[in-house]
Amino acid sequence: MADQLEGARRRLGAAGIRSAFFLQFGYPGETWADVQLTLKMVRECMPDDIGISVAYPLPGKKFYERVKAQLGEKTNWEDSDDLAMLYQGPYSQEFYRVLHRRVHREFRMRRAWLTLKQGVRHRVRWRAKHLRLVLSIPYQWAGVVRTEAKLRELAKRPQANSLLRVQPL
Repeated sequence: MADQLEGARRRLGAAGIRSAFFLQFGYPGETWADVQLTLKMVRECMPDDIGISVAYPLPGKKFYERVKAQLGEKTNWEDSDDLAMLYQGPYSQEFYRVLHRRVHREFRMRRAWLTLKQGVRHRVRWRAKHLRLVLSIPYQWAGVVRTEAKLRELAKRPQANSLLRVQPL
């Protein structure tokens, strides 16, 4: 599947079409290994942009039926904060907020590196934006290291209300 996605991404780029990935985390049964596979996929495919959210139960779907007892008054993203878990997910809400920062930091760092490499390869005249990109790489790298350590710590914490956990889909 990742190979197909990477091929599609490459063909879109060759045709001058920008691509963006919208990543959703937090589905029941999600594991640390799943999160790592998603990060690997983003690294290998390098879309032009990314968006990140947590899973939202939509009325009429099996997922919604499985978690609706946990929803209370908050039944969709319009009722919740950004990256707010509406049900007891595999990890805490804090985990997903840190994951959001982690993914974006690495993405920005890699995007800056690719832009600089392309500029060198095509002998583009350096401008102020290139200097900003060079300076952003160590800043983003430090953020990746810091958020990765925090994520690993949060992944080990037991979830509160573990009895409310929903079984994997």
